[in-house]
Amino acid sequence: MVDSQNMIELLKPTGRKRPIESKQLSGTVKLENSTIGFLDNSKPNFAIFLDKLEALLSSKYHAAKIVRKQKQQPSFLATGIIDDLAQNCDLVITGSCD
Repeated sequence: MVDSQNMIELLKPTGRKRPIESKQLSGTVKLENSTIGFLDNSKPNFAIFLDKLEALLSSKYHAAKIVRKQKQQPSFLATGIIDDLAQNCDLVITGSCD
């Protein structure tokens, strides 16, 4: 007989690999005269990366406007920020750094 009060249930928190469905965008994104949004996730060094990317997009690709938004903390949701960027930008870039 098994004493269920003294048993420990172990869980393995790994998922199964599944193929990722993706679709190719139709056409190309024109960066010249476009508004590009950056979502800074507040992780260390991401702002440094965005500074360099902003300079490149402005000087080499002639982006008209760069809009930068920052999450309060990396773990916070950015629902309102994402909605604002989606409505006001032609392209949004986000990522993660440490």
